[in-house]
Amino acid sequence: MPSLRVFQATHESRLRETVRMLWRPTLCVLAITTLALVVTLTWAAIDRTSLQSETVEGGFVEVTTLAGYGVVLAGLVGIGVWQGTRGPKSVGRFIQHPLLLAACVALLSAREMDWHKRFTSRDIFKTRFYVDPEIAASEKVLVSLFIIAMVAAIALVFRRYYASWTRQLLEGRVAAVAAMTSLGLMVGSKLLDSGMGIIYRAGLASAEDKVVTTGVEEISELAIPLAMVVAIAASVLGGFGAAKSLGQREDVQHRHRSAA
Repeated sequence: MPSLRVFQATHESRLRETVRMLWRPTLCVLAITTLALVVTLTWAAIDRTSLQSETVEGGFVEVTTLAGYGVVLAGLVGIGVWQGTRGPKSVGRFIQHPLLLAACVALLSAREMDWHKRFTSRDIFKTRFYVDPEIAASEKVLVSLFIIAMVAAIALVFRRYYASWTRQLLEGRVAAVAAMTSLGLMVGSKLLDSGMGIIYRAGLASAEDKVVTTGVEEISELAIPLAMVVAIAASVLGGFGAAKSLGQREDVQHRHRSAA
């Protein structure tokens, strides 16, 4: 049937396009996770006690991760200020909506610092928070409004960036690949945390195993802001390069008009 063949051709075309978009960031995520595993196993073989103390909450790895988020946040806010003072035609236009991205990075930083459960009665990302009768309704309402605002901000980022990300991923642009790599690492570290939590509660893994998996998770999370830094740096360098090329073309056109 012609309609079935058209559907199959369209489906295959979309599948090939998706593979073209995601194979680079997928390889990056796998490479970083493998590197994190190698580093963790080597560290555990040398000094397991040091590994355990430096990868716990508040340890060296987490503090370094937070510092990385701070660098990303400062960079995005700086670009936003640059755009605000130099106008929409400044070379800072290479990153669109930087303050919106900064808000999302701030949320990630807050999550890394466990603010999602530090200032409330329970973890706000757990269903039990919303069904616990001992938690005040006012607290639930305020947290629900915050969650709605957070989801709206993330959805707005994807709406504003989806088209350009898709195009740049197909072209293999470093900024887009690095940004998608950071998203992949977020998902991967969360899946590792949740999956291993289930395994530990079921008694299928030992405390020694938990030291290693925690190390892999924390080192992988450290790579998230590093990938963001790469994405911002690539965007900045690409933006200056594009601005320089545009300026050269405008100079050539101006000379041609003057000669004419």
